[in-house]
Amino acid sequence: MFLYIIVLYVLLKGVSGSNEVKFETSESLVPPKCMLEPEILLNLPFNSRALEDYCEHFLNYYKCVDKYREEFAEDKVEYLTLSLIKAEPFMRKKLCKQTSINQRYIMHAPCLEAVSHQFYDYFDFADSLIKKYNAQEPLPNKFMAVSYYCLSASVSLTCLGISVSKSCGPDAKKLYIQSTTLKMIPLIWFILLLFGGPLVESPCKMNPVPFCSNGYEQFFNNLPDDDESLNEACRFFTEYYRCMKSFSKECEISGSRKTFKYLQNLHSLIEDMCYKDHYMKQTYLNYAICYKMAMPGVRYCQEKFDTEYDSFFLGEDIKLDDANVTETVCNKHLGNVLCIAEEIRKKCGSDAKSIFQVVVRRSKYLQITCPLNE
Repeated sequence: MFLYIIVLYVLLKGVSGSNEVKFETSESLVPPKCMLEPEILLNLPFNSRALEDYCEHFLNYYKCVDKYREEFAEDKVEYLTLSLIKAEPFMRKKLCKQTSINQRYIMHAPCLEAVSHQFYDYFDFADSLIKKYNAQEPLPNKFMAVSYYCLSASVSLTCLGISVSKSCGPDAKKLYIQSTTLKMIPLIWFILLLFGGPLVESPCKMNPVPFCSNGYEQFFNNLPDDDESLNEACRFFTEYYRCMKSFSKECEISGSRKTFKYLQNLHSLIEDMCYKDHYMKQTYLNYAICYKMAMPGVRYCQEKFDTEYDSFFLGEDIKLDDANVTETVCNKHLGNVLCIAEEIRKKCGSDAKSIFQVVVRRSKYLQITCPLNE
């Protein structure tokens, strides 16, 4: 959440294009009846009292937006204003409530405050890198502004993440990743797709799965075991689907990889796992703690069949000419699934195993990872 506050600052700087932050006028904030004073955004909270004041301003702003929601939706909004509205669920449900994330932020606040003092240096470093790159590979004028802003924000936030990890420890780093995963990657990607140009040609040639799934390790290393953590995972996988869908549409390669071929199956699975009344979500939560206890067995299966970093997560279609090798690849993924299912049955029972098998079937895992399956 510290990062989300920093992201708002990045957006503010992006509007001005310089280290001197400029703001939209109150009149440009739609609806005009709702105002959030600029200094509030820059006065980052680093203790409980400051966070309470910070949240009070934001919650009052969102209450006003609620009142004039229809008027807001119909008008063209400034980019900063739109970003504030997109931050609404996070601010209301995470930062400004007594959640575990809120408490962890307060715990790490002194260290995060010290790290935040380095942020101007990161901007300067990012600016120098991009200017050096532009001197060697000049960008078209129409693309320069947005690419400069986008790349500067990306480099700056990456540097900030490294500092958080080194200075504040693994839990603060995890908090940082949770914030960046859902907010910045899709934002940077859609900016690139929207404006087009030389830098867009490269993303369309790259493998989209690692790009769109940045940060997925947190959910596999620490499986969600309650409503709050499952909702967080649901938001991540929803953004993953949207990112992949956008890649498929904009780059016109929807049929070239199996990951795209079965994308709609993934979307359907996400909807059922994240729908509050669906039996799959309730059944998963019933066994969630046991699933976590079974993870050592899952890792044993992955190591045994050498599938820990398999083609499903790397997004690569395996095309092998040797029939024997192809069969071996398919068998190792099938063996991995059967091994995990049995580990889950031993730890958690047959019903928990059945839910796992349903997820495997509906995600089309075996179809994607086996070159023989179409």
